[in-house]
Amino acid sequence: MLEENRDCLYFNIPDQVRNSLNTRINHIHKMAPHHIYRPENVRRRAEDLVAVGQPEAALQTLYNLITSKRLRNVVVADLEPIADLFVTLAVEQKNSKLAKDGLHQYKKNVQTYEGGLESVSKITTQFLDLSEKSLKEAHSKAANVQLDDAVDTNEDDEDGETLSAISPEDILLSAVSTDDSKDRSDRELVVPWLRFLWDAYRTVLDVLRNNSKLEQAYCTVASRAFSFCAKYERKTELRRLCELLRAHLQTVSQKPSDKYQVANPVDLTNPDTLHRFLDTRLEQLNTAVKLELWQESYRTR
Repeated sequence: MLEENRDCLYFNIPDQVRNSLNTRINHIHKMAPHHIYRPENVRRRAEDLVAVGQPEAALQTLYNLITSKRLRNVVVADLEPIADLFVTLAVEQKNSKLAKDGLHQYKKNVQTYEGGLESVSKITTQFLDLSEKSLKEAHSKAANVQLDDAVDTNEDDEDGETLSAISPEDILLSAVSTDDSKDRSDRELVVPWLRFLWDAYRTVLDVLRNNSKLEQAYCTVASRAFSFCAKYERKTELRRLCELLRAHLQTVSQKPSDKYQVANPVDLTNPDTLHRFLDTRLEQLNTAVKLELWQESYRTR
C-alpha cells in the first residue's frame, strides 16, 4: 500500500519537477564509480588478452588502470606487478608514448607511499634492461640475415644460377642504391630499436630527476646513456642528452618558491650528492671527447 501511494505521488507531481528529479538521479549515477579497480583482476585480464593474441588491448588495459583517477589506496606491492607487465608489453610493441605516460603516472601514484620510490627505480631499470636486450636481439637478427644472404649468394655462384635467381626489381634496386645488405638489414631491424632505446633513456631520466631518493638511479641511467652514445656513435643524441642533463641541473640549482615545494629535493651541498654529479659530469666530458664533439666538450668542462 505504501509503495502504491509513493508511485501515485511521484506520477502526480508536475512534469518540470519530475524531469528535474530524473536529471539529478542520472547525474548521481554518473558520478558514482561503476566499479572499483582490483589490480589482480586487471593483470589477469591483460594476461588473458595476451594469450589470445591481443597484446595491444592488454597494454591499453594496463595503461587505463595506471592512469585512472579512480586508483586510490592501492598498495605498492599490488600495483608493481601491473607496472612490470606494462613496461614489458610496451617494449615488445615499441610503444614509447604509452611507456612515457605510464611511467610518469606510476611515479605519481606510488611516490607518497612507503617503498614507492624504490619501486619506481626498479620498474624504470626493468624498462631499460628490456629495451637494451631487444636492441641486442635486433643486432643478432640482422647478423643472421646477412649470413643467410651470404650463404645464398655463394650457393648461387657455385650452381651458376646467379643471373636467373636475380629478379629485375633486384637489378634496379642495386643500380639506384649504394646500400649493401648489411645497411638494409640494420635500417630495418636495428635502427627502430636504437630510436626506442634513446627515447627510453630520456623518459627514465625525466622520471627520476630532481629527487634525492632517486639521484643514485638517475646518475646510473645517465652513465648508461653515455655508454649508448659512445658505443653506437650517436653524436646527435649525445648533444641532446647533454642539454637535457644541463636543464635538470639548472632546475636543481634554482631555489623553489614557497608555493611549489619539491618533495625530497636534491641537495648539492651534500658531499655524496656532489660527488655523484661530478662523476656524471666527468663521464659526459669523456664521452664528448671520444666522439670528437669539441664544442660540447668545452661546454661540459
